[in-house]
Amino acid sequence: MPKKFLSTLKTISKFIASEIEKTTKLFTELLKISLKTPLKTLFNIALLKKLQKPSKQQKRKEEPPEKMKELTNLSKKPGYDALQNN
Repeated sequence: MPKKFLSTLKTISKFIASEIEKTTKLFTELLKISLKTPLKTLFNIALLKKLQKPSKQQKRKEEPPEKMKELTNLSKKPGYDALQNN
């Protein structure tokens, strides 16, 4: 193999190794932080976030979609039954 190819390959492998090392350090720090925080606190935070977001069913109940509004308005118009029978 040509020397240039080998040197490029060596450079790439060094770069990948350094990125893996940085990522490992980052995850280690995150793990330390999460271990310091009590599990109950993490659970409460997750529960609060879930409670803040309305569920899909609540969204549907609160405001009907535009299509449903259109159908409701259409059914109020005269001649709707004739359209439905066709």
